[in-house]
Amino acid sequence: MKSRVLAAAAAVLILGGCASTGRLLSYGVELSDALLRMGHAQFSIYVHPKDDTLLIQRRVMQTSNYDGQELIRIAAAQFLEPVDCTVTEVRLIAPGGWEAGFACPAGVDLRALVQQQRAALQTGAPLHP
Repeated sequence: MKSRVLAAAAAVLILGGCASTGRLLSYGVELSDALLRMGHAQFSIYVHPKDDTLLIQRRVMQTSNYDGQELIRIAAAQFLEPVDCTVTEVRLIAPGGWEAGFACPAGVDLRALVQQQRAALQTGAPLHP
């Protein structure tokens, strides 16, 4: 496990540069919090431990020339919609790594919901309130 994390970090350093590497690593070194399927596309979703942001990456062997900002916005919205959270902004932070800001209504703790449902979310199940 540690070797995979180190290899991923090395790849990010080479591909993304130091500034974006720091932002990517701020999400932690664990496996993704959720798998999101949209048709044939599959995305890994990571919830930032402190900031109201998601890291969204196309799954391995799923790269596409169509991974633009609008597709990532749609993926983030699909993930957040069941708990009435919304996407606030989307930006590319590294090659293949997009960050989406989110806002949730009062009383919705996205991090707690994701933590409670993480095992199911990692299999592609939708988030539940």
